[in-house]
Amino acid sequence: MQCHVGSPVEGEDFFNRKKEINAIWRALDSDSLLLLAPRRVGKTSLMKHLVYLAPDKGYQASYLTVEGAADEADFMERLYRAVAENHPNIMKTLVDRVADSPLGTWVKRVKKVGALGVSIELTAEAKKHWPESMTVFGELLSGLETPWLLAVDELPLFILKLLRLDDSGKRAVSFLHNLRELRQNQPGVRWLLAGSIGLDTVTGRYNMADTINDLRLTTLGPFSVHSADDFLQALARSYGLDLHPDVRSHILSRLQWLLPYYIQLVFSELLDVDNRPIRVT
Repeated sequence: MQCHVGSPVEGEDFFNRKKEINAIWRALDSDSLLLLAPRRVGKTSLMKHLVYLAPDKGYQASYLTVEGAADEADFMERLYRAVAENHPNIMKTLVDRVADSPLGTWVKRVKKVGALGVSIELTAEAKKHWPESMTVFGELLSGLETPWLLAVDELPLFILKLLRLDDSGKRAVSFLHNLRELRQNQPGVRWLLAGSIGLDTVTGRYNMADTINDLRLTTLGPFSVHSADDFLQALARSYGLDLHPDVRSHILSRLQWLLPYYIQLVFSELLDVDNRPIRVT
């Protein structure tokens, strides 16, 4: 296990969260989810780990962040790109179907990357047709035998960008209503939506709460004391560091807010200490 300070963790570096993960899989059996979590709690790491686990749960899955999306068409391109990068065989099947769909009339370029991979580039005209692009996307995925999980990070920041582009709020409302309609009309696709600020807060502030009332809320909080102590021990073992129980207890009592980020931040400082038993004095 490697110590990560700031960057999301993946693979074997992801620690615990079994209770939360099991609860999310149970909820995804029937609903799309809105993940609410404070900053630095490990939300992105959890989302990526769920995508990693998805095949064992019977899902195809993709993760994407939309913080930098310029507009609705860019949002849709990122969705297609996320599927293409992680599932090139499936995306090739989708692209083959595009020619016979409304999307085919305004695709600028379908480019093959290597033997299997593909990417899609949309025309400027596509910006006027992003709702159709969204509908086609859902229909194509739902036409496959395997259910899908789409983990979309930083959606609230994208909604705030739409509000800056149109301060009347109509553009953001239109996008959110179309996304809600997509979730409801395509039962073969599950969505996990999250962000560094709560989507419920953004939609509530701008009177758009009805656009997410189909989502089931799930939360992610700090580690328990027991999990935090196990995490510190696991990090110490990975680096051959002798971390006495009194030291671990002292660290956790001083931290109080037991987020993985803060624990790793403190542990990274301990790595600068000579490799010898550390005691609280």
